Amino acid sequence: YYELPEGLRAEQFGDYPGVVANDGVVLLSAKTGEGRWTPVLYHRLSGFHMQEAVEAEALIPFFFSVPLPAAEGGKPESVRMTGYVVSAPADEGGSRFYLRGDHVNEGLWAQEPFAVWQDKVVSVSHRFDRPGTFTVLSEKDGTYTVADYDRNQNKWETPVCSVADVSYSAIAWGN
Repeated sequence: YYELPEGLRAEQFGDYPGVVANDGVVLLSAKTGEGRWTPVLYHRLSGFHMQEAVEAEALIPFFFSVPLPAAEGGKPESVRMTGYVVSAPADEGGSRFYLRGDHVNEGLWAQEPFAVWQDKVVSVSHRFDRPGTFTVLSEKDGTYTVADYDRNQNKWETPVCSVADVSYSAIAWGN
């Protein structure tokens, strides 16, 4: 087992579940101050790795699968893409989606986000039968919107639906 890095407590990890990458690294997010979040990567062989903190309303680990080209006569395969959503409202630039690099010590914020959603993202979900896509639940002024991002075409699909006066906290697809 590994000790938590200095300055982190277990209670700081409770807001969002972690996700597991293809290489076994677990992406976690720790609330490290008012409006500050730190991505924390855990690897079973090397322990915890803290990344550079970011200002956000939330830092949400996410994953989705992307199809790989199938070998001739072979079975279709996919790879799991993992990253973080830096969740922020529209007046702060919206929510930015970053993919994790190949190494636990590689900085996340050195790259440009691969996608931006105009409102504050509340949760992210994925269906394995829809490779290359993920679904977000976002909130703006009490209205919740569900929308899909299609990585295959690098574009947001028209929002699936919008609902006001509800208190959703997550969206989940059942497979």
